[in-house]
Amino acid sequence: MKKVLYSSFFIILFLGACYTANKLSYFNFAYLYNKKNNFTNLENIVFNTSDSLSIVYLKVNLHDLLYDKAENEKNFKANFKIYYELYSSYESKSILDSSSFVYVDSLNYGIETEMIANFDVKAEFPGNYILYIILSDLNKKQSYSTVVNIYKESPNSRQNFLVKADDELPVFKNFISEEQKIKIISNNPNAKEIIVRYYNRQFFIAKPPFIYDKDKIFHFKADSIFTIKINTNNETGFLQLHKKGFYHFQIDSTAREGLTLFRFYDGFPEITTPSQALLPLRYFTTKKEFDIMRSHEDLKTAIDSFWLERAGNSQRAKAMIQKYYNRVQDANIFFTSYQEGWRTDRGIIYIIYGEPNYVYKKTDVEEWTYGEAGN
Repeated sequence: MKKVLYSSFFIILFLGACYTANKLSYFNFAYLYNKKNNFTNLENIVFNTSDSLSIVYLKVNLHDLLYDKAENEKNFKANFKIYYELYSSYESKSILDSSSFVYVDSLNYGIETEMIANFDVKAEFPGNYILYIILSDLNKKQSYSTVVNIYKESPNSRQNFLVKADDELPVFKNFISEEQKIKIISNNPNAKEIIVRYYNRQFFIAKPPFIYDKDKIFHFKADSIFTIKINTNNETGFLQLHKKGFYHFQIDSTAREGLTLFRFYDGFPEITTPSQALLPLRYFTTKKEFDIMRSHEDLKTAIDSFWLERAGNSQRAKAMIQKYYNRVQDANIFFTSYQEGWRTDRGIIYIIYGEPNYVYKKTDVEEWTYGEAGN
């Protein structure tokens, strides 16, 4: 079991720096969807603590960093730097805020340990921002960057809430397991309760790109509504989300914005049962093929036969199964929102074609290119 540490266990130095010289919209962010290129875990969440500050939590897997020692030193040390720049949009070149921190750790060499770093960013209300973060392993001389959206345009933004687990550590996922205990912290000092709207809805899987059917309108009327009391520390007691579906937490019930948490099947985002393995096959089966498999007495045998028929032999079928369902699980990690990631528009493209070669981000657009640009 991994240990998780806060950054207070580390030596932190504050340095000034400036890295980027172009708009973020010019950057190729394809590596964000390629797990092989991610040398360390950089999950992140944002909590708006005031109208002028937002706190960013960044999870780093220390085991992925290089621990080294100088000739005159006894202990192996990891040395890494976190640097950030704040922009008003992907199209802007103006840096609104920037800073960097150097961390040194000699206590966790050889241990599977995660560290949660946190730092304040000067992001003013109202407005939305893009935070560009670079983590550099100074021993390995390797860097990894990511982008984080900071939402402060509305006083009811989902980032005005912070979710913590029963170990008091922040929860980085937007999906929660049934047994997981959580509490919710609000940045509104006057709030006395949180209104929770529960939805149990079935959504269609993503349509192929050449289909132009209109998406069905989502009806905001909840299946049920309940409230949770907030104590003097601006937080709820611990709760569990037992029913599958999604839960929308709000302070202001007249607005649509709020925090949404999702309860999918046990074991999500992994594919662990034949019924879970069947559904993503709809992307390249006819309706007749899919219905025949779904009605089969032994679902696992039906799925295995499907792959074996297309692969030609069991060894190739096994490789195809592993590759396909790895993509399904990665899509669940990368793209999950109101439904599982494999069901989304980006999910269908990612599963069928794999990681794009180029990903360019703009304010409301994400462009994917396969192959070489221009050909």
